[in-house]
Amino acid sequence: MKHYSAVLATEAHKLLGSVEARQERLVASFRLVVFGALLATVLSVSRTGAHFHPLLTATLAYGLLAVAGIWLAWRGQFRSWLLLAFVSIEVVLVGFQVVFLVPASGMVPAMVFGAPSVTIIFIILAHAAMRYRPRLILYAASLFLLTLFVGWIALDSGMGPTLPRMNAHAHAVAHYQIIPIVAIGLTAAILFFANRGTRRLLESSIQNQLRVARLSRFFAAPIAEKLAADPGLPLMQGERRLVSILFIDIRGFTRLSEQLDPEAVGIMLADFRERVAKAVREEGGVIDKFVGDAVMAVFGLFDQDGGGSRLALDCAYRIDREMRDWSMSRARQELPQIKVGMGIHEGEAFVGVIGKAELLEFTVVGDTVNVAERLERMTRPLDAAIAISGEVFEAALSTSLGRYWSLQPHCAIPGRTRLLDVYYLPLSQSDNDRDVENVELGAVE
Repeated sequence: MKHYSAVLATEAHKLLGSVEARQERLVASFRLVVFGALLATVLSVSRTGAHFHPLLTATLAYGLLAVAGIWLAWRGQFRSWLLLAFVSIEVVLVGFQVVFLVPASGMVPAMVFGAPSVTIIFIILAHAAMRYRPRLILYAASLFLLTLFVGWIALDSGMGPTLPRMNAHAHAVAHYQIIPIVAIGLTAAILFFANRGTRRLLESSIQNQLRVARLSRFFAAPIAEKLAADPGLPLMQGERRLVSILFIDIRGFTRLSEQLDPEAVGIMLADFRERVAKAVREEGGVIDKFVGDAVMAVFGLFDQDGGGSRLALDCAYRIDREMRDWSMSRARQELPQIKVGMGIHEGEAFVGVIGKAELLEFTVVGDTVNVAERLERMTRPLDAAIAISGEVFEAALSTSLGRYWSLQPHCAIPGRTRLLDVYYLPLSQSDNDRDVENVELGAVE
């Protein structure tokens, strides 16, 4: 179960990654706007100082970064591993621009944290928040502050002959720079916690929707939602349970395939599966698997009073009626008729919904499954519509309805040492007896 949760977490991460890739296009576009604002600011300062050329170089480098980001984002080649590199380069370049703009604007080094261009970091933090990566927000803010601090020290130590040195007034001004530092730190912290909560909510919602979508392959929507909401339920982890297995198989499918075009076979098989699946789900069963023209269904998973034999038998009656009605409709269209054989057995089996690699698999294993499949095969030599074990007969059939069934006692089941009493409903009874045909849902006592 832990492995399955890890699989869902991985898929949720991938989905968020695809959202992030789309967001990167928007971020890249905004980066061009920031570049335009920075370039306009740089061109407005004096071009005679020694600081102008490194300032212009950093600005143009930021422009190249913006163009590269747009090219990668719109070509769909932006990868997660590039994100950290882009943010790092972007923050450092903007930090350098802020540092160089301080002397270019005639300010003392201590004013580096209070320079108007510092506000650009808030745009970068907003960009990081759009990517749903809370740690990236803290990283960007910390790197920016570190870059400004290093720049401040460099300016104050006299890097470059034209840079003004720190004086007593500048030291006084430096005390006021705590406000921008605190503002940046608080903004990063607020965005971090808000973004982390949003990401967790998104991941939880995505994982829940993935669970529901996969469980809906087997269960009706209300049951799928219930199981998805509580992954700790025994059924989600696997357990031994008393269940009834119903096998349904189309008779003469090979012959039908020879008579029809491949497209017609595909249409027929899809229609067959849809009809059977609808009956199984509406009767409270679960589709375990489709294998060619065969269907395996499980009943009793949520029946605390028994193994689901009555539900399985109700479903078999319903499918028998549905197949005969469908066959008559096909006959009017001059299409081959459809007949099925069904086998039902009740017993203990290991059942559970587990994760396998990137797939969710509903597993039912045990002797009960094998017996039900063998009973379905026995409908052919017995010329029967439905074959059931003695356990199902005793649990699901009343005396009045039991008279339509025939008994084949002490049958040998291939691959099984124990003999089995087999009850079967002959095709003649299924085709002609109106009492059996008109059994209402839940009428079997």
